[in-house]
Amino acid sequence: MNRDRKAAANKGPPNKRTYVNSETGRKVNDYIPKFISSTPWYYENEALKVDSQSRKRKSDDEIVDRLKHQRLDPEGKVVPYNEAKSGSDIVDEFVAICDDDGEDQVDRCSDGIAIDKTDDNDNNDNKNKSRKEDTSSLRRKVREWKKKGRCGNCGGKHQKSECFEKPHSISYIYRNDGDSNRQDKRGVTYVKKEAKDWDEVKDRWRGVDINEEYGEIVDNLKKKEERLLSKFVEDNQDADRNDKDTIVKAIMKDNPLALDPNDKIITRSLEDKPRYLEVIKTGEELRYNPKSRVYKDLKEGYLNERGQFVRYLTGEAAEFEKLKKFAKSVQSEQQKKWRQDSENTEKVVNPEYATEISPTAAMLKMKEKEEKDKLVKEAKKKALLEKYGAL
Repeated sequence: MNRDRKAAANKGPPNKRTYVNSETGRKVNDYIPKFISSTPWYYENEALKVDSQSRKRKSDDEIVDRLKHQRLDPEGKVVPYNEAKSGSDIVDEFVAICDDDGEDQVDRCSDGIAIDKTDDNDNNDNKNKSRKEDTSSLRRKVREWKKKGRCGNCGGKHQKSECFEKPHSISYIYRNDGDSNRQDKRGVTYVKKEAKDWDEVKDRWRGVDINEEYGEIVDNLKKKEERLLSKFVEDNQDADRNDKDTIVKAIMKDNPLALDPNDKIITRSLEDKPRYLEVIKTGEELRYNPKSRVYKDLKEGYLNERGQFVRYLTGEAAEFEKLKKFAKSVQSEQQKKWRQDSENTEKVVNPEYATEISPTAAMLKMKEKEEKDKLVKEAKKKALLEKYGAL
């Protein structure tokens, strides 16, 4: 049943026809707006003057390309931009230059061709003369190249202030090689070709030979792998050198991060009480809050309705909290009296009992009340003792 449904969904409605472009062979979109599909009045091609409804009136399935006038190159190949593809690579081109060092045995020319001066034959005098003339002209070109029209930092055809390369402390004229230059084994100096494209100028990887740099890393990894494999094969005589499992075992043998498959993975529940908390003895049982996953000592505080641990106040903070409760109770009694008999009660709030207005006065009133309560308590205690003959 599921296969039949999928097949029916892929086919689409039975009355709908799919139209294919005759040039590209791709399906035509039915929902292209008319101002895009219709050719403007100044466009010369008569064959493309088709409105958006003409395709539905055609009996043939093949129609012309209606978006041809929208492309930069109408006659060119249609580029499928909806398909993923890799971008155009920026190729770094290096140009070989000459060096007028007379002590070298090799003449370095701007064509990248190294001419060996030791290859002199008596039978080929004419060739030697022409070769000397070529080298002298090349050296003259090099001297002109060094004098003007080149960057002192990288050797390119731009001013030094416009150079995008890393600044060097030594000028390019007095530097044999550098980050922006390369030399082969024969001593031919190469300079990067001047970039004409904006992307090439701004490319951060321009001038970096990734194959050369990453090749060293790959070689080092292969040497290390070969060293571990040879050591593993010496210890295990039955191991096959070309087996993939043997290579993996050799690499993971001394790896501290490798897990032993025979070892059990230790796991515990988050609600389990840790061992280090069992050693603590505070006199009160530690209460566990599963929401915050912590143990709190009820001697130091309490858990409120939201499961939050609130510490008990001590010192001056506790005294101030006591003062606020006393002032609030007095003010609430005053409000009750005012509601019951508002005509005879003058003040709703007594400023002497307001901690914000006069905290010192409120503190004195609280001490007076405590002393009165203490005297009343002692009088009641004495009366009870006298009544039952304890005195």
